[in-house]
Formats: sequence, structure tokens, C-alpha cells
Amino acid sequence: MAMTGRNGTLRMSAGAHGSIRFAMEQSTMTDVAELLTPMLDRTVVDHTKLKGTYELALDISMEDAIDVLRASGSALPDIMGHGPTPKADPNTAAEPAGGTIFAGLQELGLKLDPRREAIEMIIVDQAKQPTEN
Repeated sequence: MAMTGRNGTLRMSAGAHGSIRFAMEQSTMTDVAELLTPMLDRTVVDHTKLKGTYELALDISMEDAIDVLRASGSALPDIMGHGPTPKADPNTAAEPAGGTIFAGLQELGLKLDPRREAIEMIIVDQAKQPTEN
């Protein structure tokens, strides 16, 4: 399965030993941080100061991938040829473990440091369908 984002392409496929491979092409470190944010259920901010685009692959366990996608209320895409995993109820979804995510990032030479900092956010309280003039 491939998704094209703002600055690159993300491909999800079956990896070795029952893992899921997230492969990113032409992606910035900010793109990587944006990919990690829903996986870890917290905001990830790029502080690497690395410029340019990169190709990288991150393998995480099937269990962690399923937990991440269920926690976000998403369905697991059909990458194994058995049909998509149904969406989970977001009110009962498990928290993502993230263990293999941290190990995978470490293999890439990246590290996540937990810290608190102010970030800019836009909150939409209400949206309405536009009407004809």
C-alpha cells in the first residue's frame, strides 16, 4: 500500500519475521516526525537540524502496527493478502506499545527524547457546510 504525502511517498508492506515495513521516499525529518506522532499517541517534533530529503525504512512488529492503527481508529490495510482488519472501536482501542518503533529508530541512528515544549496548534471548534449565495 502506498500513500503520497505532502513531501514524499510512504509505502507499507509486509516485512521480515511478521513485521510491517514503513518505507519513506523523498521525505524530510519533519515528515518522519509527522508519521511517528499518531504511532506514539503524542506529538513528535523534529529537532535533528537535518535538511534535505531521505529514503528510510522502519520495521515494527505486526502487533505494534495493529495497536497503532486501532488506537487511531483506522483499519489495517490488506498488505498480507487476507483482507483488511476491521476498524476497532476508538473507545476501546489499546494504547500503542511503541517498543519496536524505538528500536527501529535507533537502528536508523535516530533517538526520541521525551520533553515538554510549547507547540503551535490550531483548534477548530465548529465547521459548517457553506451555503449558496
